[in-house]
Amino acid sequence: MNDTRYMISETAKITQVEPHVLRYWEEELGLAIKRNEMGHRYYTEKDIQTFMDIKELKKKGMQLRAIREIINSDKQNDEQPESGIQEAACAAAVQKKGESREMHVSCNSGKSVEQRFGEIMERLIHDIELDERKEGRYRRLDEAIRRCQQTRKMAAITQEHSGKKKKRKK
Repeated sequence: MNDTRYMISETAKITQVEPHVLRYWEEELGLAIKRNEMGHRYYTEKDIQTFMDIKELKKKGMQLRAIREIINSDKQNDEQPESGIQEAACAAAVQKKGESREMHVSCNSGKSVEQRFGEIMERLIHDIELDERKEGRYRRLDEAIRRCQQTRKMAAITQEHSGKKKKRKK
C-alpha cells in the first residue's frame, strides 16, 4: 500500500485550495490531520480526497456546519457508500432551507446529484423571486403611506398658517 505523505503546499496545489483554507477547514470541521516528528502537517490520499469532497460541497452552496455533520456521520459509518454522502448532502440542503417532506422525497428519487441540485436551486430561485416581489409591494405601500402622511402634514401646516393670517387681519 502506497502511504505517500504530502506537505500542505503540495496538498494546496493538488486541491487548488489555499493552504490557509485547508487549515481553516481542518479546525472548523474537526479533521484529524496527522503531523510529522517536527509537528508539521502531512496529508494522505484519503485526506486529499476529503478536501476535494469538501470543496465540491462548498461549490454546491453547503455551509461548513452541514458539511461537518456529513463528515461526522461518514466517520460513524466508516465505509458509507457515495450515495449515502449524496443523500446526506441533499438532506442537509433540504433541512437548511426548511423545505417540506415532498422536497426531501424528491431528493431521494433516482435522479442524479446534479439534477437534484438543479431542482433545489430552481426552487430557491423561485422562492427568492417571490420574496422580492413581496418586498416590492411592501416598499410601494410604504411610499404611499409616506405620501399620505406628507399630504396631511402639508394640509395641517396650511391650515395653521391660514389661521394665523386670519388672526392678523382682525
